[in-house]
Amino acid sequence: MLLAATPSLAVVDLTGSCDQATGEFRFTVTVVNDLVAGDTTGYSIVLEQTLAGSCEKPNLAPIPDLPLPAYLQDASYVVTMGAPWPDRTWRYQAALRHPDGQVEPLGPFAGITPVVALAWGNSPAVRGMLEMDAFGTYYHIVPCVQDCGHWLCYGNIDLSRIHPAQYESFLKSGEPVDVHGEFLATGASGGACLYATKVEAARGDPCASIPVEATSWGSLKSTYR
Repeated sequence: MLLAATPSLAVVDLTGSCDQATGEFRFTVTVVNDLVAGDTTGYSIVLEQTLAGSCEKPNLAPIPDLPLPAYLQDASYVVTMGAPWPDRTWRYQAALRHPDGQVEPLGPFAGITPVVALAWGNSPAVRGMLEMDAFGTYYHIVPCVQDCGHWLCYGNIDLSRIHPAQYESFLKSGEPVDVHGEFLATGASGGACLYATKVEAARGDPCASIPVEATSWGSLKSTYR
């Protein structure tokens, strides 16, 4: 595994999965310490949690702090937590917590990006107006005016896995859509950041920011869907 020279380029490999039967999120975090050459006491790896479509700032996922290994050593951790809400998409990014409590998000290095997106149930990855480039080769989402920038993908979307009849009527129609799919945190430069599996008209108030709290799962689903 490659080593990074600065905290902002630290190598943390983050993968995740969701048990759709139970709503359990499972993360595997592998970290190489090229950050702290001396005493690592008080340094740890945490996960920042962001609700896709929300205007709220990221918060820390409710998992134990993962101790930073000794200098030039690596460690691997497996941690679990329950999905915060069903039918929502959540983005997780590894971060370094300093002894003074400061939290520093860790960015990508080489082909490794410490970011993963998970959802329990049916939840879009991005919402907005669907458009394509002048050559009809690439598709992308134009966010709503009220968008807070917390959806997962505003770059190229790969629609090759679904039939054109599912999305052609939305192109340049100005009607907001929900795009579901597989988030690609490590997509190649100029490549897709999302493999789409479904495109559908956004429901409810499609360009309103997503509320963080709801009184019940039923009201949450009716608001979001």
